[in-house]
This record gives sequence, C-alpha cells and structure tokens, in this order.
Amino acid sequence: MKIIIYKLCFMLVLGLHSLLIAQTPQVLINSGEQWKYWANTAAPSSNNWKGGGTFDDSGWPSGASPLGYSRNSVDGPTTIVPTGCEPTVYNCTNKYPTIYFRKTFTITNINDYQKFIIYYQRDPGIALYVNGAEVKREFMPNGILTHTTSALTGLADKSNWKTISTDVSTDNVRPRIFLRTGLNVITAEVHQTNVDMPLTNSSDLRFNLRLEGIPVTAAPQVKIVRGPYLQMGTTSSMILRWSTQALTRGQVRYDTVATNLTVGNAQVVSETALSSDHQIKLTNLLPNRKYYYIIEAAGSPVVQLEGLATAASTHYFYTAPLPGTARKTRIWALGDFGTDESRQDSVIAKFKAFKQQNQINYVDMWLWMGDNAYDWGLDEDYSKNVFDKGKARYDWLFRQTPFYAAPGNHDYQSSYLAGGLRYAPHPIHYYDVVNNFTEAANGGGGVPSHQEEYYSFNYNNIHVVSLDSYGFETGQGTAIFNPTGPQVSWLKQDLAAAQLNPAIHWTILYWHHPPYTQGTYNSDTEPELVNVRKNLVPILENYKVDIVMSGHSHVYERSRLMKGLYPTSTSGTDSFSMNVNNPFLAGNAQSSGRLDGSSNSCFYFKNTTSATNEGVVYVVNGAGGRSGGTQGIGKWPHPAMQSSINEGGSLYLEIEGKRLDAKFISASGTVKDQFTIIKDNDGFPVPPTDGTTRTATCQCTDTNGFTHYTDSLANLLLSIKKNNYNIGTVGVPPFDLKLRGNAGVKYIDAYSPANYVKLGSYGYRNIVAPWIAFNRYWTLTPGTELSGNNQVIIRQYYKDADMTALNAPYTDDPMGHGNLK
Repeated sequence: MKIIIYKLCFMLVLGLHSLLIAQTPQVLINSGEQWKYWANTAAPSSNNWKGGGTFDDSGWPSGASPLGYSRNSVDGPTTIVPTGCEPTVYNCTNKYPTIYFRKTFTITNINDYQKFIIYYQRDPGIALYVNGAEVKREFMPNGILTHTTSALTGLADKSNWKTISTDVSTDNVRPRIFLRTGLNVITAEVHQTNVDMPLTNSSDLRFNLRLEGIPVTAAPQVKIVRGPYLQMGTTSSMILRWSTQALTRGQVRYDTVATNLTVGNAQVVSETALSSDHQIKLTNLLPNRKYYYIIEAAGSPVVQLEGLATAASTHYFYTAPLPGTARKTRIWALGDFGTDESRQDSVIAKFKAFKQQNQINYVDMWLWMGDNAYDWGLDEDYSKNVFDKGKARYDWLFRQTPFYAAPGNHDYQSSYLAGGLRYAPHPIHYYDVVNNFTEAANGGGGVPSHQEEYYSFNYNNIHVVSLDSYGFETGQGTAIFNPTGPQVSWLKQDLAAAQLNPAIHWTILYWHHPPYTQGTYNSDTEPELVNVRKNLVPILENYKVDIVMSGHSHVYERSRLMKGLYPTSTSGTDSFSMNVNNPFLAGNAQSSGRLDGSSNSCFYFKNTTSATNEGVVYVVNGAGGRSGGTQGIGKWPHPAMQSSINEGGSLYLEIEGKRLDAKFISASGTVKDQFTIIKDNDGFPVPPTDGTTRTATCQCTDTNGFTHYTDSLANLLLSIKKNNYNIGTVGVPPFDLKLRGNAGVKYIDAYSPANYVKLGSYGYRNIVAPWIAFNRYWTLTPGTELSGNNQVIIRQYYKDADMTALNAPYTDDPMGHGNLK
C-alpha cells in the first residue's frame, strides 16, 4: 500500500508572503465521512460531475472514506470500490482505469474563515477540483484528462510531505479556488498507471480527504518573513522595513542603550494601520551614533518579533557621520548575486570570514550592482534568493547596514515575462523592495532626481551615485544614457554640485552594465555596453569621478587609473594604449596599484586641485552569485584591465580621509586583487619615530610641484620640490631615500646646520650644547648631485609625539611648533 497525505491551503487574506501559523481549526469534512463514487467502464455522462454546474449523483453509490482497494489488509480502505475485475482481483484486462469521487457540503459564511486546508491521500495519480475549478494535479499529464488517461507514475517516497498554498485572489499558476457561502462540492478523479497495457499492474487505489477551516477570530501568531532591513540612512534618520505573514501594526522600539529596550522604556514609533509589509522611518537621530532596536507588533499585549534588550543584540545600526568626521567608512559591493547557486553562498561565507579575520565590526554601506534577484526579478525571486529567512543568507547584514541598490536587466525581466517590453517601464518588483534618495526631503545630500531609477547621496566625504543602465526612459525609448535624456541631464547637475562641495573628497558611481569587459559579455559588441562607454564615460572624466563599479559580466575585472578610452572597439591593440589611456605618470597610473611591495605596485595618486581628472578606476564586480565565463583566448583578458579574475567574489572598500583601499575577496577565500588611491599629500600617514628604517619605494607629484616619497605602506617620508632638477627616481640606483631615528632628543654641536630646533641662550637651563633636535632624520642619495647654485625645497614631517619627546627635559618652559626651523 503506497499512501501519502498532502494538504492544500486556500488563503483568503491578501498580501501575505507565506502561510499563517495554524490556529484551532473547524473540521468541515472529516476522514470517515460518506463520499459518492463512480466506478465504471466509462466516465460520468456529464463533465459537470466536477462541480461546475448542476449534476445529479443520486445514482452513484456511496461509502465512508478512505475509499479504494488493496491487496494488503494493513491500512486498507474502509470502503472497497469495484475494480472492474470479476470476481474481485487486482490485475485483469478490463480493470477500471479511473474512479471518480464527489462530496457536497455547506459553508454557512465564507467570511468567518481566514483560510482553508485540505489534507488528502491518493494513489496513484489524481486531479482534485473545488466547485469545478482544478486545484491540484499530481502524477498526471498536462492537457485534457479522459477516462483512459494513465497516471505518469506511482507514488514517490512516502515521506514526501508537502504543503501547497494558494491565495484565491492572486494565484496565476493554477486555476482560482472558489469556496463560497452555501453549498460547495469537492470532487476528484484517481487514475491508475499503465491502463493501456493488456494487464494493468497497479495493485491498489486509494482516496481520502479532510477539509479544515481556520476562523478569522483566531489571532494569528505573527512572524517576520522578510527582513528587517534598512534603507536610506542619513546623519539623522533611518528607514526600517520588514514583512510579516499576518496583518499587524508594526512598531519599532529604539535607543542608544540596548538595556533600555524594555516595554515602557526607549522611544517607540508605531504604524497606524494593519499591514503585512511594514515601513517605519526613525527621525531626529544623532549623527555617528549606534542605535539598538526591537521590531514589534503593536497591540495589547505588544508582541516582540526580533531584537534583544541586551548589549549582545545584533539588531543595531549606526547613523551616518557629519561631513569631515575623522573615521573610516567601510563599504561592501556585490553584483549579480541573488541566484540560489553555490557561488552565492561561497561569496557570502568568505566575506564573513574576511570580516571576522580583519576585525571589521561594522559595514557602513552595502551597494548592489544590479541583477539582484534571478531569474525574473519577481517577488518570489527576491523572497527565495535574497530575503529567505530559512537560509538567512544576508540577515546578518540586513539588520545592521542599509543597502543602496541599482537595477539590472534581470530585475526588469518580470515585465518581459508578462509580455511587456524587454526594456521595461517602471512597474517592477524592484521598486517595491527599495527606498531611494529621490527628493530633497529625503536628506541624501545629492541633487534630487525625482526618479526612483537613479539617485545620489553623501556619506561623510563620499558622494555616491546609483544609475539605471537598462530601464525605459520616458521620451527616450531604449536609448541607454542618451546624452540629452533626463538621467544624463540630472547626472551632470549632480556631479557639478558634488565638485563644488568642499566636504566631498571622493565620487563613486555604480550601475549594472559595464563600459569595459571581456567576461561573460563583450563590451565591444553589446549595444548597452557600447552606449554606456560612448555616452557616459566622457562625462565621468569631466567631473573627476574616482571609481565606477558595475556588474552584468559574471567575473571580476579592474582597470588602472584610466581615461580617454571611448571607441566602439576597446580591446584591440589599436584601441587601447597604456601611454594614452593611463597617462598620469606623476600619479602612478601605469602601476598595478596593489601597494603590496610587489614590482610596480605603488598607489594611484590624484590631486583635488587638478583642473582635469587624472583618471578613473573601473571595476566589473558581477561575480556575487551567478556562474562566470569569459570571451575566450584573444579577447580575455581585456587589455585595459590590470586584474581579470574568472571567479566568484565581492569587493570591499575602506575610505578614510583622502585614502581609499579596495580588495576583491574571492569565493575561494583569498584576496585576489587590491588597489589603493590617495589624494593630496595630506592623504598620506606620517609614520612614528620608532627606530624603524623606512626606505622610499613610491613617489608621486602634486599640482604644486612637490614630489612625495613614501615607503611600501604609503607612509610619507619626505617631500621635495625639485624645481625641474633631476635628482633621480625611486627604484633607479643610486637614488636612495631613508627615514630613520628613535624617539627622543638629539643634542647637536654649534657647527651643525641650522635646520634643527634652536633654543637660544638661556642661562638657567642645563643644556650641554646650543642645539637640540628631533632624533628623527633622513638621508638622501640623489641620482644626480646638485651644484651649489641648484636649490630644492624640502618638506620634513613629524608627529606630535616627537614634539612631546623633545620637550621632556624642559617641562618648565616647553617649546612649540613655532620654535622649529
């Protein structure tokens, strides 16, 4: 006997992401009740037997369920139905191929129930109907079922239990289910296997059914099924969003002290109406402050859903700092990730391990490069591949870090699936998921776009811009980044405003389609990619953009400091030239940028005051989940790319002051690429005087003519304005520059050069020599000796600790910076 029990759930509440938790049910049809059945050589005379119209079943026999037949006396049916074999045997040439079942019942008031659940047993194949509408078909072929249609197979493993949920108002997959007030009918047809063979070999048949109704008066147990996740974080506000499986009034309790989050304490913001999709904006927050929160269902009593009133809670966020705040900003950038593939999980696991190993306690921003939920960008794609609470892939970050998304072509595919345009108009589920900085009232800091598709915002000293490289622009057809289109017109205004903002030191842009790639797509032939490069890249260079990130190509690629590469074809030897497209030698534009001590690995250097952009670093970062691939030999790697990696991974950035560091953390767990950009000489750290000998390994030149010399960690050792004299180049002997010294004071005799600290003649001081100096000094072996008439200007650097050590013997009358010469 092969028996399996299934249940069908018919939801009568709209807008729910999953089933309500089961409440005390009312049994409307129980196992053991009487059913009418038809067992004959032909089907019932009228198709109305399914319940779609008037049908007289008074001639049908009846019996208690379960009904059927079996060779096994264990767990056999209560009512034995005819097999067609006389006398009753289980294999014969004239066995009935299909048995039909009917039951009528009454529902007093359909509005008394929030859902219905059908549990059923069947063997082998079945089609199940409610009031004439087919609600379930298993182990049966598609198309019209006849009396002699065979079941496709017998039952699967008996442990294969499953629940099927159907919202009666929104289900587009199977026919609508219409239970109603008054008389209802449930019918079924159970088909045997191999009915066209001389001897039917299916030895048993079984049907049983139980119907339960869940009253609306039973209060559902509220549960979060999506989120919580954060949106649009500013210096004074944060949006919290989540979804529940039941209608409820959402509520957020928050405070800067976790232990204050008890009922009756802390600040509370509540929704005014019932909903299953919740959104609460917290305002009047303090900048650069940690806030703990608890998600609740408002009411009497209040139901706590997620979060803890202890310091161990992981439900917290930081507000953005005020511009100019001295602190590090940490960013995680992810592209093409919501796939439900193994690469997605590997990328997550390795970034979490990297985060732990490097003691990264908090990520400030999470950027999505597009193609966020495969394959169609539907609600169920986001629910399964991004927000699934069972796998909780990103819940550890959703609850702490706001994400800022860009749409990709797969996020627009739902429109195409529904028969719409390939380049879809606005209504897609992506815009139900995100909140974007579109209006000045949102407080993002950029020029308001008044469009959800593209937007900008400021975070500390960073200007961030998200663009739409795929969607339909009103009045523009499918012209991606049309030079006179609304998106590009807004972008120019926004970048111009950012350039004039003295608090902004970095400008980062991201969108889905890359201007340069030879990974899974070819930027020389794909129309979207060609248009992005021709119409957009020149604008970015004009407005001194620093980094562009994109996805689409399911690999990792990263350029050097690049400019001027616009032609239709960019990967041929006649198209890309390092000397033309990486021209800023004073900024190490032809370096790898890795700053790891390897050959030619110095940082990229840019000048805030430069009249032109020294170059942009372009990153293709579409390896967050989707499987990769390349254009093959002769095209991969793209010659403009310093790094090309056909492996899953994600990009992590740290920005502090005028220094930016980026690392590609691969799905195998190693940092496969990294680069550093530094702006201006105040972007360099000055090393301490600690006895370490530091050797100059990198140099760069600013717009004032000073050449800055640093060690392999970008510590600033010395700056020289050479006045066009050639004193040599780092890495080319005999040039050598070193910084040495131990912390403390060095006493110098009267014949030492006058570039030390001079005390003067103070008779009351016990000074062994007329000069004292920092015990911090440099030595320089130039490539070419200067003559007596040559002059250069040298800048030396020191720390506050050096001044403190210098004053240690003279606490009664300490020296200040003005005593230095």
